[in-house]
Amino acid sequence: AKTAVYTTEDVSERELGTGDSFVVRGELENQDEVKRLSLNTAYLWSLGISIVIGGQFVGWNEALKAGFGSALIGTFLTGTAYCCLICCMAEISSAIPFGGGSYGIARVALGFFPGYMVAVMEATQNIVYVAQAAVSFGQIVTAITGVSNRYEILYGVFFYVTSLALQIAGGRTFWYMIVAMAVVSVLLLLIYIFGTIPAFDFNRYALFDEQSKGQEWFRGGVMEFLRVLPFPSWFYVGVESINLACKDVPNPRVQVPRGYLSCMATLFVLSFGVLFCCTAVAPGIEQLMDEVDPMHFYYKTLFRTSSSAASAIILPSIYAMCSGFMYCYGKQLKAMAKSGLINPVFATHYRSFRAPVNSLILGSVLAFVIGNVELYVEALTAQHLFVLCMMCAFTAYASQFASFIVFRYKYPTINREYHSPLGVAGAVYGCAVFTLAFIASVAFQGDYVAVSLYVCIVLLAVVYYFTVSQNRQLFSEEEKQVMFCAYLMKSNADRSVRLKKGRKSPFSPQVSGRRSARNLDRSASQSAFSSSASDNADVLVVPAADADVVPLSLQLPPVRTRARREISSSGGSRRLKLLVHTGSCRIVMTGEVTPEDDALLQASMRESEEEDELGLEEGVETSEGHKENNGTDDGTAGAGEMITVKQSVLLAGDDHVHYSKQLSGFDNSEGQFV
Repeated sequence: AKTAVYTTEDVSERELGTGDSFVVRGELENQDEVKRLSLNTAYLWSLGISIVIGGQFVGWNEALKAGFGSALIGTFLTGTAYCCLICCMAEISSAIPFGGGSYGIARVALGFFPGYMVAVMEATQNIVYVAQAAVSFGQIVTAITGVSNRYEILYGVFFYVTSLALQIAGGRTFWYMIVAMAVVSVLLLLIYIFGTIPAFDFNRYALFDEQSKGQEWFRGGVMEFLRVLPFPSWFYVGVESINLACKDVPNPRVQVPRGYLSCMATLFVLSFGVLFCCTAVAPGIEQLMDEVDPMHFYYKTLFRTSSSAASAIILPSIYAMCSGFMYCYGKQLKAMAKSGLINPVFATHYRSFRAPVNSLILGSVLAFVIGNVELYVEALTAQHLFVLCMMCAFTAYASQFASFIVFRYKYPTINREYHSPLGVAGAVYGCAVFTLAFIASVAFQGDYVAVSLYVCIVLLAVVYYFTVSQNRQLFSEEEKQVMFCAYLMKSNADRSVRLKKGRKSPFSPQVSGRRSARNLDRSASQSAFSSSASDNADVLVVPAADADVVPLSLQLPPVRTRARREISSSGGSRRLKLLVHTGSCRIVMTGEVTPEDDALLQASMRESEEEDELGLEEGVETSEGHKENNGTDDGTAGAGEMITVKQSVLLAGDDHVHYSKQLSGFDNSEGQFV
């Protein structure tokens, strides 16, 4: 197999060798917008900070109920697990910069159904977080103003309207606001951390006043530690979503990993600074662990202001967190719609706006409904929603680690701009920590409401997938652009396994020295994928030694798809060249074919012509420069037929190859593509 990159102009001048395939690629739909914005790594850092920063102010202090020692251990375990996750995500993004979230790589590495479930978990997490944060925003404003709590819903409406306006405006307006909110929030945290140093008294305030030895550091034993283990995730949750901005930056393979690492380093340092400084000053751990806003006490002292004004200080951070998660579900729901996982109407792009309007409205309506249920239904509390979010997040994290491990072993030749220094060992460690945190969320919270909601969401998602999504899911344009090589390598590796087991189709190119995808020429494969990903090459040429299987899930549009068959004979061997043209891509496959197989192919084509399923055009010039000769073979170069396919075909590169409709003339007894 050979690997190379050609431009569109080169294809007409250059003859593709045995086992080559290529796909013609379009430009990114927002390429002009990306060039105009010219966003750098600082904007990605700001996006990550904005998404997460609200959790540095509120929520995490629930872990103090098990003692400072338990909170410290939990923060360390959670923080290092997130470091492992970010290193894994940075490596994947440096190779496959997919702007639809983690479900894209999960579809490649784990399969279509696991990828769909990852998308559902991430979307649920983002929507519920916005609902919870919007309610908190309204409650804080109500407490500050002192008005009746029946007006909280109006504050929520104000939040959604202003945030949606900011998102829909898009462009530099949105990104400047994100940078401003991130910088202000970080400055407020730094003021708090350095401002507490003169009053820092760890032994007096951070430890419980207990008589028995050790009880001042820990309370409740292992069971209480497991109960509070999920809560330090407030410090970091959402940082994994930076890769949703892949399509907003000019060089995502370099900039996204840098954004990941810089943001995670900032959050890691801030989290331990907040943990130590907040608990080591008045009023102390005994009171802080029950507070909704644990930092307002010392802000009141620092700024010499009232309690209401001190509480208002965190509003920019809460607003930034809501806006960040809103950006996430807007991007993700649009990508899911493009992949056919939800209704395609939510992928509609309006030229007048620079944002996925339909997806933003869908997510905001769902978040608003959930928030109002929390306000007016006593059985549902903010604690329930947080536990639900954490269960969804931990499920998605485990799949991301699994995807990284598969990515490392199955796609070693894909070029990476960043390599995780923690490797597979880091992925295993992070997966173990988040699995333990998931168990703690399910079994040690005593929260049957959240568990019931999680189970209901999973069941509804499964039913929806097998009744709706499975029949209309497809390979979106962005997935074709950035993931085609990965799909191809996975399919070729799977096919190598099938061949070793003796499962071989009647038509298969006779390529000597067949090798699996892992053993392909490393420099050539890296060159091909690197050029296509970073330079937006029009044509991506990828290894296809097993050309009888098209190794990607591709939903050909229900239009007239043109295919061309050419036969040449030389030295007693017959070579078939098959060209398939669709509205979005062009695939070329070549391979040796026996006279018997070719006779069956031509007979099937003639039958299809009679049935008017396929139309034949004669007199087409072949690549060798010979005119079609009414189906006769002159021994050097011969017949070429133009075939027009009217059917929509689903090609899958899994262990089995299947179609939504049989493509007459191009399938054999095993249902494989020849």
